[in-house]
Amino acid sequence: MKYLPLFLLFSAVSCVQPTANQKVRYTVVVPKSMHVSQMAVRGSNQPLSWEQDTAMKRLNDSTFYVDVVHKTGYTFTEYKFVANGQFERQNQDNRKLTFEADLTTTVTHQFNSK
Repeated sequence: MKYLPLFLLFSAVSCVQPTANQKVRYTVVVPKSMHVSQMAVRGSNQPLSWEQDTAMKRLNDSTFYVDVVHKTGYTFTEYKFVANGQFERQNQDNRKLTFEADLTTTVTHQFNSK
C-alpha cells in the first residue's frame, strides 16, 4: 500500500511518443525511355511495408504518385521506389524523408538517382 502513490505517479507519466498523422505525397519521375507497367513504393513506416508494394498512380507517361498517411511518432521514414517488381538503388541506402512540421510533406525524385 505504501508504494501505491509511487505506482500512480509512474503510471501517469508516459514515455511513449505522441503520434501524428503525417501526410506524404510520394512522386517519382522515370526516364521516358523506361517502360513501366507498375510503379510502387515500399518503406519502413505503416502503411508502407518492405514486404508489400503500395501501388502508385500514373500522372503522365513518366510521372507516378501516391498519397499516404503515416500515423507515427517518428520524425522520419525510409523508403524506396519499385518499378515492375524491381527495387531502385540496389546495394545503396534507402531514401530518407524527414517529415515537415506542418504534417504535410511532398517529395519528388528521379527513379534510381540520388
